[in-house]
Amino acid sequence: MNPFETKTNTPPCACEPITMAPRECVVNRCIYVEQPIICPCVTRYVNHYIPRPVYYYSYSQQEENVCHMNKK
Repeated sequence: MNPFETKTNTPPCACEPITMAPRECVVNRCIYVEQPIICPCVTRYVNHYIPRPVYYYSYSQQEENVCHMNKK
């Protein structure tokens, strides 16, 4: 057996590890979620009636009977 070896297989000049205080690393992530937004819309129909001239011709007829007789 080697005199420099111990039962834990560590060299005789090995130091104990130093444990430091933990550092905090911050990772910012943006996760998009749907946010419903309700936009009410009312459709209003306004009917505007504007008069425009429309000409309708009305025809009339007359009939006349004339009797032509030679009177002497």
